[in-house]
Amino acid sequence: MKILFVSAFSSSDLGAYNQRLLNLKEGLHQCGIVTEMLYLGDYFFRSPILIEALDIPMIRKELEGYDAIHGGADSACYVLGLVKNLQSFTLIHDVHGCNEEFLFKKDSFHFRNKFSYLQGLILERVAIRNSDFSVTCSKPLRDRLLQRGIDQNAIEVVRNGVDTELFKPKNSLSNGKKFVVTYAGAFQKWQGIENLVAAATLIKDTDVKFRIIGFRKEDHVLKNELERVLTGRAELIDSLSRDELVNQLCLSDVLIIPRSRHYATQMAFPTKFAEYIATGKPVIVTGVDETANFVREFNCGLVCEPSADSIARTIVKARRLPSSTLLSMGKNGRRLAESQFDRRIIARQYYKFLRKVLPNS
Repeated sequence: MKILFVSAFSSSDLGAYNQRLLNLKEGLHQCGIVTEMLYLGDYFFRSPILIEALDIPMIRKELEGYDAIHGGADSACYVLGLVKNLQSFTLIHDVHGCNEEFLFKKDSFHFRNKFSYLQGLILERVAIRNSDFSVTCSKPLRDRLLQRGIDQNAIEVVRNGVDTELFKPKNSLSNGKKFVVTYAGAFQKWQGIENLVAAATLIKDTDVKFRIIGFRKEDHVLKNELERVLTGRAELIDSLSRDELVNQLCLSDVLIIPRSRHYATQMAFPTKFAEYIATGKPVIVTGVDETANFVREFNCGLVCEPSADSIARTIVKARRLPSSTLLSMGKNGRRLAESQFDRRIIARQYYKFLRKVLPNS
């Protein structure tokens, strides 16, 4: 069997979605499948996404000779779906979110955002119409596709996995003088950074320190603002290599995902959840998606509401827990990562699905 993974982004993009595809690619390779990657973001036409159709003459030959093509998100499957009208191949649509994310933007009815939304509807429609099978990162996303009339036998939930050999506990602690709460990731509106920052200003306990990781060049305005608001309360760190990121996570006491409540976050499943718990640290998550269910079921952290007050109270609660309780939560999270989110386990699940839907490959 030979599978091509197609990313909508460039090969230099270090974001969560490329990491999802790379994890699946490497995992399937370990199952004996020949896998390759193609990055649409490396081609000439990139924005707006609709004009990426102009790249089709350059990518058609790259799509030949595969048993299936795994298209990363609507934007990649839009282009692949158009190509599919010209040549035959099996297309697997990787659904990783929903178009309603545009509603998070401050001026959601600005012309640019209206265009983004309409463009998203077109991409999704073309992707769904031309795909043979679908995989989603969450059960709510699967249910959304079922509501749109897609056969349940053609859909599989494939979670965002983690390399548990890279993301693993280390014999490292915070400096002991401070209780370190760490967020690592991007800063889109739905990540809930505003609530996290507001929570930090509400906490009067000077023993609590915040570490926020992931700033890129385009985030300099936000970083400057956070430096002003959180003076002396937070360490602001630029985007790190994955090895360096693991070290920083392991130097924390609690790791946090402060996402906002919205239809789009309900559909999603944050990649950082599996990475966090794999380090053996307790987590704090807001009760807006499936991560809250995992935290409650496996007792690997605390769940709060997506508000500054609730986040602040939960951080203070975690600060007051015995170290033995936090250690136990962290160990529970590590066991969960090893048993359900290890990328090898995720890949074997996907491999089983591929064998079912591609029996002759």
